[in-house]
Amino acid sequence: MKPLTFILLVAMNNPLTPPDRRPAGLHSATLAATHSQAVVPPVSAETRVVTVVKSKAPWYAFDFLLAREFRKVVPKYQRVDGLLFKAFSSIITPQGKLFGGIYLWAAEAPARAWYTPTWFADVERRRGHRPEVSYYPLVQEASFVAPDFDYRAQGAPSVTVFAHGIGPAQGPAWLAAPAPGLLRAYLVDEGGGKQGALLLFAAAGPATQFVRGQHLSAFEWFKTPVLLRNAGPR
Repeated sequence: MKPLTFILLVAMNNPLTPPDRRPAGLHSATLAATHSQAVVPPVSAETRVVTVVKSKAPWYAFDFLLAREFRKVVPKYQRVDGLLFKAFSSIITPQGKLFGGIYLWAAEAPARAWYTPTWFADVERRRGHRPEVSYYPLVQEASFVAPDFDYRAQGAPSVTVFAHGIGPAQGPAWLAAPAPGLLRAYLVDEGGGKQGALLLFAAAGPATQFVRGQHLSAFEWFKTPVLLRNAGPR
């Protein structure tokens, strides 16, 4: 994303905060052997990976400015080989506000081809901080919207909950009986025999109800105001 063009405005940012607690700490995972399970809808997903990118945001990166800049660079990501879906994201952490994205890739290879040493160096040069890229092998995915669903129209209020260290039966149960407002979900391998779930909700309200109803203790709460679906399954 190009550096933000900032014009000082007197405005209230009114950030959403996750229910009950701030997001859980970072849970990076190294790529292990990819799990192969049934997916919804049924597609070949044994080599797919999810990446979560986090880069330190400047102090003036208010939500409305980030969303505006995210929308500007959508055409760039429409042309990325192997990128199936991106949720442009921001998250509040003890280290401050971070921004980046949650990516679904058709395979590990195009993801590795995108995050090159040159890419890291360029982001660090422009932002002053080295970004973090975490890789998660995809275990199972599900979509709960129609094939022609317009994610770009939906994006403004959406949030993504990343639940960490869930039980082996917990994630599949969430996919089999989706919570209200759930648009799509990825179950991923976090390494060490643990799984995680990335759950994209249409709005903060249903996401809050889900977190409280499931009594989640380890999760991250991402604002995902801009969504991009490229060619491929829903």
